[in-house]
Amino acid sequence: MESLGISELTADDIALVQPYLDRSGYELCNYNLVTLLVWGGMWPVWKYVEDHFILLLSVHEGGWFLYMPLCEERYFEEALRRAQELFDQMGEPLLLDGFSYQGMEKAKRVFPNCEVRNFRSTYDYVYLCESLRTFAGKKLQKKRNHLNAFYKQYEGRYVYEAIDKDNMAECLAFLDEWRSDEMNEEMAAEKAGIHKMFERYEEYGIVGGLLRVDGAVKAFALGTRLNKEMCDMNVEKADPSIRGIYQAIAKEYLSHAFLDCKYVNREDDMGEEKLRKAKQAYHPIFLLMKYQILVKR
Repeated sequence: MESLGISELTADDIALVQPYLDRSGYELCNYNLVTLLVWGGMWPVWKYVEDHFILLLSVHEGGWFLYMPLCEERYFEEALRRAQELFDQMGEPLLLDGFSYQGMEKAKRVFPNCEVRNFRSTYDYVYLCESLRTFAGKKLQKKRNHLNAFYKQYEGRYVYEAIDKDNMAECLAFLDEWRSDEMNEEMAAEKAGIHKMFERYEEYGIVGGLLRVDGAVKAFALGTRLNKEMCDMNVEKADPSIRGIYQAIAKEYLSHAFLDCKYVNREDDMGEEKLRKAKQAYHPIFLLMKYQILVKR
């Protein structure tokens, strides 16, 4: 791999990669530093760098795949052709994954002899920030009822704070206790990933907020910016025994963070039916489809 100029992506590459992410302006949750670096223990990522683009490669189920090139739009097709050369040198079929609709259409122009697939479990849920800042309208009446119940029961007993070095330890202590009796391998990996987010909080450009109830941390959210109009709520954790607290942390967080963003990406449902119903209940304004493209030799 190194002989081809391909090396593992690490936290030391933040200053290198972030400008390319900014130029790309992608909306999919796959394309931020948290996704690319924090979950590297489960899905390691490798990079190939040229002046006008960065190619990111990863492995799933024993096979290599390529993310959308990180670049300005004018270099997208050039980057794909270079990727084809690299995969040929590796002796691997070129598999493109995590492509947006626009990226998929460009890939089809470069590789007309390709097979395109998409999987419902990968779609990102996107909401209007204003909708979650107000919970207004008939569609959100049930959620608003939960929210109002929280504010009524805990009036004068809750407070919102921005997360900083002085309260991070309390967030982590809450996380370690969160649903600890239901722990499985996936949840353990997620908790480990969130610990990594706190370790490099400022480097990853993370913006966080928490809710205290009677002085104790009972919910927190962590997010990053995807582009000028959209932020990504990477993490939302709350005490499920407190009615309305999930609605409250979403409202309070977006009322204090990313005030210039029109949209919030709350990521995919991983194919979990319970999570899908929960995300649908907030009535996303649209879903972002992701495509997998197999380039035939």
